[in-house]
Amino acid sequence: MDFIQLHPKRERRLTAGHQWIFSNEIAEIKGAPQAGDVVQVRRTDGHHLGYAYYHPHSLIAGRLLTRERVVPDATFYAERIRAAIELRARRYPDAQALRLVHSESDGLPGIVIDRFGTAVVVQIVSAGAERHLEWILDAIRGQVAPETIVLRNDNALRMLEGLPLEVRTVHGDATTAAFEENGLHYVIDLLGGQKTGFYVDQRENRAEFGRFIRHGDRVLDAFCNEGGFALHAARAGAAEVIAVDSSKPALERAKANAERNGLSGIRFEAHDVMEWLPAMPTEGGFDVINLDPPSFAKNKKMAGAALKGYRKLHEAAIRALKPGGILATAKCSHHIESERFYGSLLEAAGRLDREVRLLHRAGQPADHPIDPAMPETDYLSFFIVRIS
Repeated sequence: MDFIQLHPKRERRLTAGHQWIFSNEIAEIKGAPQAGDVVQVRRTDGHHLGYAYYHPHSLIAGRLLTRERVVPDATFYAERIRAAIELRARRYPDAQALRLVHSESDGLPGIVIDRFGTAVVVQIVSAGAERHLEWILDAIRGQVAPETIVLRNDNALRMLEGLPLEVRTVHGDATTAAFEENGLHYVIDLLGGQKTGFYVDQRENRAEFGRFIRHGDRVLDAFCNEGGFALHAARAGAAEVIAVDSSKPALERAKANAERNGLSGIRFEAHDVMEWLPAMPTEGGFDVINLDPPSFAKNKKMAGAALKGYRKLHEAAIRALKPGGILATAKCSHHIESERFYGSLLEAAGRLDREVRLLHRAGQPADHPIDPAMPETDYLSFFIVRIS
């Protein structure tokens, strides 16, 4: 089998548990492996370190699959997916919507698998996983037996590995999925919704947000997507909820979800939040505001600009809050550390001579586990604060 051997003094990160091998960490390549091939990884001394997906044209030249001496095959994928599903069953035995496989954190690099009711959505972003797609699909059918499987391979990360963008159904024929989360009923678009169709990573955060709503509150849900935070606010007794997103199809789905749950008092509006919120003519109009923007930083080079964007957004939200109001805010990029994100909020408050009290902080839920050796798997931060 072809192999790659690591450079002297550049194997420490890998031996400490990280799973990515960068191109400048490879000292020798044996054979002529192609994009997506599985190769053996050898330490500087030539001893076996593991097996990895290889890519000759990507900065991440290797994605470690296993440290064992067994070459990954169909049984490997079946066992890894089974183990991931069993782990979720411990924490979410009755969940209808959850992440079944969270890529590197489940030892399956470049593979995301979400379940929504009787449907499963798969997203592949590595050439190696693409090679073994049929093994992955067979494992899903064997473990989950879904009525529908959709490939949401429209993530731009695929282009970094020379993979085409596509969305297609590979099993069944449903285009929507219905499920319950936190006692609320949703129907999502499997083919056209954002990411894999729904942000299951905010499940616990949506529930916690609802606990801060009082009867009669005026609430803003900015970047509302499918309306999850807005629905929780309305159910908790908010007198008025304004749910804003730039996507009209998402707003239509959110409105339908509100009607499905018999919730009134939500006004859905299409705006670019980054332009609309700072331009609001009045200050102090909301009791509670939720901010759940998309990632502002797709890479490390964008971190500085992203933090300025977060500060601008936080300033606009603080201006729109009544004194003593509640602000919930989240970021979803591993390129921005949690403390730096929270710092953008404190900076915004300081510029407006307002005080912050931290009430709740959280991250991603248990079905999106974090590998401590890979900070890249720790991406979601969520804060609820009081602004006085």
